[in-house]
Amino acid sequence: MHSSDFIEKKLLRYFENIVEKQSLRLGCKLHCHLIGFIPLRFAFSDLLFSSPKKKESLKPSLFSIPIWYNKQNSTFQGRKYLREQLVQTIEQKYKKKLSLEQKKKLLTPGIPPQLPYASISVSHCAFLGGFVISSLDFCNDSSSVQKSTSIKQQSSIGFDLEELGRAKEKTVLRISKKKELNKAPSPSALWSAKEAAYKSISSFQSDTHIKDISIFDWLCVSSIEHTQVAKPNISKEPEREEVEGKESPNIYDYKFTIKEKNIKGEGFICCLKNVVVGLAFSCKDYLA
Repeated sequence: MHSSDFIEKKLLRYFENIVEKQSLRLGCKLHCHLIGFIPLRFAFSDLLFSSPKKKESLKPSLFSIPIWYNKQNSTFQGRKYLREQLVQTIEQKYKKKLSLEQKKKLLTPGIPPQLPYASISVSHCAFLGGFVISSLDFCNDSSSVQKSTSIKQQSSIGFDLEELGRAKEKTVLRISKKKELNKAPSPSALWSAKEAAYKSISSFQSDTHIKDISIFDWLCVSSIEHTQVAKPNISKEPEREEVEGKESPNIYDYKFTIKEKNIKGEGFICCLKNVVVGLAFSCKDYLA
């Protein structure tokens, strides 16, 4: 049986475009790169038990993306592979020369990725990983961006990927207030928003605690179907799991703050297939 978490490459590009367009809507031009993972048990079960025709159609996908050998080391291997792809993107796509020290830090899982000329954030879940990069140097194609004071070129970005439905109310309440949870679209949405906000703030405020971040002013701004991003032709429509009746393919904006430190920011979350994507932006415009 094929893994329900498997995401085709065409859909990954589609999801990347949605993230980039929604970020631009909030005034930040960035590059998003997503990578699908397939656990080994699903890869081999597909090849062993599928029809001959389906086996042939699956081979290009199964052997062109990472396949982790077991659950125990999948997290580490996934994080390591993401860091390698991040360095490759910086050096090859954007033609940036990295020093040995910069490369060493960028390749080390657990060390927040930082460069003096870019804001970077990395995230992953069981079957999907990715990173976002924002910098005027990296995203210098101004033809698609109108000159505007709202463009936050110096944004500090937070990026989060969460498996749909994994965050339960009991877990979310460890880092949130009941009032926050009641006003959020779902536990997964609140959890992802908190994680993204924490990453965006902690890059310049190292003593930040995720419990201190308040999420508020949720606003449903669009559905995925109305994002004006061309949907690809795929072999099968992505299956979506309804979790407690709350998850939907809508895009929600939110704001966040740490009142004690006069820090503010904004972001958005969206549900793409079986993953919740969270983006948060803290920049000089927001710092009091």
